[in-house]
Amino acid sequence: MTNSHAAPTADATTSKHDEQSQSPRPLLLNTLMILALGVGLSGWLLRYTEWFAAFGGLLTLSGVFSWLAVMVKIFPERAFNILQESVYRSLFAKQVTRAGALIMVGMLLLFSFVGAIRLQPLPEGRSRSFYVYRSGEPEPVIPTESLPDASLRIPVWTSFWNPSVFTIKVLGYPEKTVRIFPWESETVYVPTSFYRRVVLVKPSLYTIQSVGDSGSLTINVDGRALARVGDYDGTAFWIGCTEDVRIPDRVVATMHAELLAAKEQLLRDLNSEAGNGRPGQATPEGNAIAATKQELFWESKWLYPISLDRKELSSAKEIALVFSKNEKTATFRFSIQPLREPDDFVQLVDWETDRERCPTGACS
Repeated sequence: MTNSHAAPTADATTSKHDEQSQSPRPLLLNTLMILALGVGLSGWLLRYTEWFAAFGGLLTLSGVFSWLAVMVKIFPERAFNILQESVYRSLFAKQVTRAGALIMVGMLLLFSFVGAIRLQPLPEGRSRSFYVYRSGEPEPVIPTESLPDASLRIPVWTSFWNPSVFTIKVLGYPEKTVRIFPWESETVYVPTSFYRRVVLVKPSLYTIQSVGDSGSLTINVDGRALARVGDYDGTAFWIGCTEDVRIPDRVVATMHAELLAAKEQLLRDLNSEAGNGRPGQATPEGNAIAATKQELFWESKWLYPISLDRKELSSAKEIALVFSKNEKTATFRFSIQPLREPDDFVQLVDWETDRERCPTGACS
């Protein structure tokens, strides 16, 4: 008597497995998941990094696929068919493949909460360090690096409901602030994107003498206090940027010319006093040394400015410098000039103190 409930044979099991593996539904789903994963990964690399060319080259004829083609040619046809069938069953016919692809696609969706800052250097002939800071954080997003000759993309976390704000600092230029949304790649051109109005206040030599050791300096912008220094000593200072901004060459040349003229005038005055036969006057050699020392002192005040405030002066119209010492006050006002030439972003202001209102009372 034949048993109708006999266990299925191995051939039947294999046939059933083949039918499941060749079912269009899992085949279609797995293919779509793998396709989405490949396209998503390629798009992410293309959007946020500079690695897409290298990644593409690795997969094309110059990379993995070229070696794979060479190996396949060595295989006999039967061995190649067995390998092909094994890869097909592993990637396209199993649910675990679909689950793994879904997880990886989910990770790509998570990484879609990413934007990018793209630094595009223009030919400048010099290497500069750069920093990228997230707003409110003291440490840079990436370690300090030198700006490369080619463009550089920096992926950063952000969100649609609370886009991240970053401060970009390239050594020698004012800072730039950018707001990054997901899937956004903000291109920042170096140095043109950093051109904005900043002010360099250069006290006159008489002002430096009037200030003396120290006094109180308040900076008002459009009637509102911007910064206050209790021990100001007559050093030139920046308004609207950090102290590492580079002084334009034309300004440095003007400063050197003024310092040389002031030194020569001082030397003539000292020699004139010595020629009058006043007792205790130095020799011409001593006068030359004294004039050179004074020139170096003035140079230290002008060529190494400090920063009193780094906030942007985008809408500022007038700045007032209020200096106080010995219960006397002197105010110097000037207007912010519009930025007519992009690379002429430094407005040089000569701070000249009115003798009649000299806060030290030493002016005559």
